[in-house]
Amino acid sequence: MPPKTKTLKPQTFTNTIVPLLKTQQFYWYVGHVSVLFSFVMYTVKSFFSSSLFYYKLTLLSVLLTYTIVLRQVHFKTLDSIKSPTFKQNLLKDENFHYFWLALTFFLVSGSVGAVSGALYSFTIFSLFHALTYFQNNILGALPTSLSQQQAINSRINTFTTSYNEPALMVAANAELLLLSSFVFTIPFTPFRLFRAPVAAIANLWLFATVVVFLKLRYDSNKYTRTVVDSWDLRISQFLYSPQSQIIPQGVKDAYLVHFKGALQKYLGPITFSKTVAPTKKNK
Repeated sequence: MPPKTKTLKPQTFTNTIVPLLKTQQFYWYVGHVSVLFSFVMYTVKSFFSSSLFYYKLTLLSVLLTYTIVLRQVHFKTLDSIKSPTFKQNLLKDENFHYFWLALTFFLVSGSVGAVSGALYSFTIFSLFHALTYFQNNILGALPTSLSQQQAINSRINTFTTSYNEPALMVAANAELLLLSSFVFTIPFTPFRLFRAPVAAIANLWLFATVVVFLKLRYDSNKYTRTVVDSWDLRISQFLYSPQSQIIPQGVKDAYLVHFKGALQKYLGPITFSKTVAPTKKNK
């Protein structure tokens, strides 16, 4: 008589979700899902009318996810807050850098509106985080057959494995391109101070936040460093290419000597040693 085979009965969807509702990570997951939904609505609505509401909603969802992460890492107990290294560890954490960037985008949105490209990197991170959480915690409880669950699981694995690195490069490029939003605003800030002082000051604050954020990312993130160095190489090669002989030497020196020298002089002191948060792996 052959041995009896044990039939595995997967938990029902309700029995899976109810315990998850008691965990902070579930609301972290909900925050990422909200980021994806809000971003889609923001993108679609921007073709027809103002989409500032969904822009703000996306940022609020981003802030929710980072608040949960920062609480888990730095605000676990009262003793951890009183620790002499609390402030230093918080300022080093890249999750705090992203939290501060999202908070700045949200606070200045009433004055400067939606910043072009501000949501791209947040949305990319949310996509991978949401997929991973769904795969690990919810997929097995779906009211589908085991073969269907395995097929979905395989597709998620294929997607995350194939597109994680390219997506992080896209996110790094999107973050660097945030600077393009200020090309036509920062030079005219002195004039705007008289006509719209609140908007001008908000724009300066936003610009400073983006610059500091990118400097910290350059120091700690290989993708940002690769993107910045590749752009620098392209510009330098163009300035010294045969096709650029008509460009005055003064213009070349302005970039190669004065501009890069100013960046190293003024941004060099802005640095923290990297702290890797265990819950933020898709960066």
